[in-house]
Amino acid sequence: MKIRKKSWRKPRRMYPTFSGVIKAIGNSGTLDVSIPNEYIGKLAFLTVIDDDEEIEELFSSAQKA
Repeated sequence: MKIRKKSWRKPRRMYPTFSGVIKAIGNSGTLDVSIPNEYIGKLAFLTVIDDDEEIEELFSSAQKA
């Protein structure tokens, strides 16, 4: 959806966000969050917001090179 605030020159794309906890199921996991019915079947992004040490190491080593 496009949102435009009074102080913005042009609209920006915004996405609804839902938060939850990833719970283990065997060797993988599932996101434990209730999502409203109107979003069933829609394309969604899952963004991990906690730090990931392995990814941080990769970025750190790339910046040093």
